[in-house]
Amino acid sequence: MAPVYSKLTHCMLGFNGPLTPESMTSCYHQIAGEMTEATFNRMRSVSELSEDFKERLWCEL
Repeated sequence: MAPVYSKLTHCMLGFNGPLTPESMTSCYHQIAGEMTEATFNRMRSVSELSEDFKERLWCEL
């Protein structure tokens, strides 16, 4: 997620070119898609963990 937040910062500060409502909207939509994909990838990875490991992890939390 850190790279996505870095991209968001660059967009919002205008490091990727002139800051216009259109560029901000485009950047935001692109980043929202990347965040969604990253979240699904994390969920997929967690679902592949063994039940025993997930139980031990929750106990530690």
